[in-house]
Amino acid sequence: MKLLQSRILRYAFFGIVLIIMVVVGMELLWTHRQSSLAKEWRSEMVSSLTSSDSYEDIESTLSHLGVMLGEEDDAWVAIDYRDTHNKHIVSSAVARMMNGELFVSEEHFCGKLTGYKSAKKQVGDIEGLIGQETDPNNIDEYKALLSHIQESLDSYPKLKELEIKSDLVRQRELLFELGFGPIESERE
Repeated sequence: MKLLQSRILRYAFFGIVLIIMVVVGMELLWTHRQSSLAKEWRSEMVSSLTSSDSYEDIESTLSHLGVMLGEEDDAWVAIDYRDTHNKHIVSSAVARMMNGELFVSEEHFCGKLTGYKSAKKQVGDIEGLIGQETDPNNIDEYKALLSHIQESLDSYPKLKELEIKSDLVRQRELLFELGFGPIESERE
């Protein structure tokens, strides 16, 4: 009887060890896949952000999660971003300043960039409506809505500052504060 119990315990032990090895192995494979995916995205984003010096061309290459900050005739920053929430979160972002400097981040921005971009577009749309409207009651409603949306933009202070700053040194500092680093550090 003791021999049977000993064998059962031994098989149970080896079974548990085997299960642990399979789970750890799968986790290691998934981690490798995540790293490969982030590197693939980064390479694609760098390629698209460096393919032109034109504001319009770069803006058109951004993914739906990316954002263009600043105006064409001023210092601008393009941030392209991709992520997935499949099992583990994988994020990759590349920022390009007007002067061609590139920065990378694995910060999970999720909806922050698109939320900012959407609020910015809504501000422009509502300002256009206010300019066209003749009814004072509608103008007041539009202004109240505009105020609310502008408050939502205030919840993105670093993006908002990046949008209005034409000082390249300050833009670089803001990118660092957002979690970006120089792309050279990625190659080392």
